[in-house]
Formats: sequence, structure tokens, C-alpha cells
Amino acid sequence: MKDFKLFDISELNQNIKEFEALNFGFSLPVSNEIDYIPTQYISELLKNIGFDGIQFNSSLNKNKKNITLFNYENNVNIQFIKSELYFVNDINIDFVNLNNMQNMINDIFKELMSDKEINIIDGE
Repeated sequence: MKDFKLFDISELNQNIKEFEALNFGFSLPVSNEIDYIPTQYISELLKNIGFDGIQFNSSLNKNKKNITLFNYENNVNIQFIKSELYFVNDINIDFVNLNNMQNMINDIFKELMSDKEINIIDGE
């Protein structure tokens, strides 16, 4: 059985606003295709450099984690165990300005992967 290589966004330094924004971005529900682009970009980059998935904080419970696995359909080592359904009875809104998300993403990955050869799209 193969161990999974997860990129754990939830354990990045939460005192750095870009890491906090990145974790928050993965925790948000996606309402349209445009909102999906930044997290899809990061996911594809992580998948291409060898990660099997991403772990990030739950948006519903700060003490829980969510995991997204890449290509789970092709992996025979994954077994579904259980699912839980929750009713949300209260929401506390906290926000971070994400106007410069593309540059933030590029800067984070340049720093994290400085020892690997990666082509990062400039976005301009």
C-alpha cells in the first residue's frame, strides 16, 4: 500500500496573510467557474509535481480538516469509509482581500519550490 503525499495548506504559517488566504480559498464553496480557477491552478501544479492531494481547514469547523485527492478513481488503495451530513445553524463571516491572488499564488510556489524546476505562468 502506498502512502499519500498530501500538501497540507492547513499547517502553513497562519500568521502570513498569503498562506491564510490560500487555505481560506480552498475552504470556500465554489459558486461559478471563475471562482474555481485559482484553486484549480494550484491543484494542477501540486498534482504535476507529485502530490496526491491537498489538506486544508474546514470552513464549517476550525478543528476539522478537509482532504481533496487527485485521480482517486485510478487509485485502488482508497476505500470510502463514511460520510457525514451537517446542518449549518450559524455563520461567522471573516474575510481577506484577494485582489492580487495570481501574484500571491506565484510568490508562494516560487518560495516553496525554490529547489525544484517549475514553470509558473505569469498571468499577464
